[in-house]
Amino acid sequence: MDLNKTCPKDHYPLPSIDQLIDATAGYEVLSFLDAFSSYHQIAMNDEDVPKTVFITPKGTYAYIKMPFGLQNAGATFQRMVNKVFKEQIGRNMEAYVDDMIVKSLFQDHTEDLKECFETLRKNNMIINPKKCTFRVSSGKFLGYMDLSPDEQLIRIPGKWKLFIDGSVAGKKCGVGLILSNPEGFEICQAIRFDFPLTNNEAEYEALLAGMELARSLEAKHLRVFSDSMMVVKHFTGEYEQRDPRTKAYAAKVQDASLSFETFELNQIGRENNARADVLSRVASAETQNLTSSIYLIPPDRREVLKIKYRASNYTIINGRMYRRSVSQPLLQCLKIEEQRQALEAVHEGICGEHLAGRSLAFKILRQGFFWPILKADANNYAKRCVQCQLFATVPKQPPEEMTSVLSPIPFAVWAVDIVGILPKSTRQAKYCIIALDYMTKWVEARPLCHYRRSSIEVLLGTNYSPVRDSEGLHL
Repeated sequence: MDLNKTCPKDHYPLPSIDQLIDATAGYEVLSFLDAFSSYHQIAMNDEDVPKTVFITPKGTYAYIKMPFGLQNAGATFQRMVNKVFKEQIGRNMEAYVDDMIVKSLFQDHTEDLKECFETLRKNNMIINPKKCTFRVSSGKFLGYMDLSPDEQLIRIPGKWKLFIDGSVAGKKCGVGLILSNPEGFEICQAIRFDFPLTNNEAEYEALLAGMELARSLEAKHLRVFSDSMMVVKHFTGEYEQRDPRTKAYAAKVQDASLSFETFELNQIGRENNARADVLSRVASAETQNLTSSIYLIPPDRREVLKIKYRASNYTIINGRMYRRSVSQPLLQCLKIEEQRQALEAVHEGICGEHLAGRSLAFKILRQGFFWPILKADANNYAKRCVQCQLFATVPKQPPEEMTSVLSPIPFAVWAVDIVGILPKSTRQAKYCIIALDYMTKWVEARPLCHYRRSSIEVLLGTNYSPVRDSEGLHL
């Protein structure tokens, strides 16, 4: 018996590897742990032990601990790890089945490891010291994936990354911003301020400018990295805010963070924020004559050509963006709040016709409006319309061609045939009469010795119309 085919599939979800890697960004010290013998640490249910019996030349054996080959072994072990480390996962630990990471700031790593080991000892779990690495800044996770605090890739779909830094040099103040999305698009910005700032205030100005830039690009999920401990600790509430100007800055950051569905502010080392630091120094340098922001295009020529190609389809008139069209006039690009208003007005407004998604999108285009995901938004909006669900015309045409039924009444019409001559049976029967009902497909069969009416009436009764078989014999 194959246990994997017999046992139902356990759909307990395994963590996303991309999210685990992204969750370690910004932590200075990492330790990598590997559970010893992995799944063999979980005991089998006594009732299920006989089901794992296998035979070898030296005898018959059964597993008393969960074997590796079971299809639900990974899900079972992941459930156990999540239960054991439920107080630490997401705070100072991440785990994928039997691979675990202890993450922390430099001064807290000893306490985090101590907490992890106490949990392991309490739950009788064993780790393999030969596969463990302690107190490193980067390493191999899951045996092949390199993990480091200055990881520059964002693997969570839709989440933007923002690196910021502020600089004050004499009377010049400047900030550097690097904003990137998961598709690899990146904006590097250096901004000079004409009013005096302290170093901490310059860090706050960099944060606010970066958040405004991300919001202008309609980012929904933002992760910010700064080398200013004070700004990060103020945001998390770990440091008290005493200076009135600092309090005002912190309150403005809190309000701006509400514009995003998810917002994170993480501290990283200065060595991991070198690019933003260079931009801030360029903006605050005495020898530079900057009157506004500097935007740096990506170094990859293919990315530059891609940006130029996309930008050629748009133009800005009086502060509003328009998309060029071949057969239509300029289409005004709508903001997020305006997109919702356009969908509502065209679909269910005064002249709304409750159109389907494709027709709704084309009608908005004919009205002179545009945004990149117009068709997808129109389809989703039409599907969620309650009035359309309640009162839409239901098609009554059958999905496929209908076929007629020969007999709508059971046992009204039978097909009858006689098979023979067959080898004689013990009762001298050498024919077989078979009857099949046209509607129910019910079959009746009787052995016959002769072609006699009385023999046939035993099966069919007296009320039947004679038919002709394939040999021309009358029944």
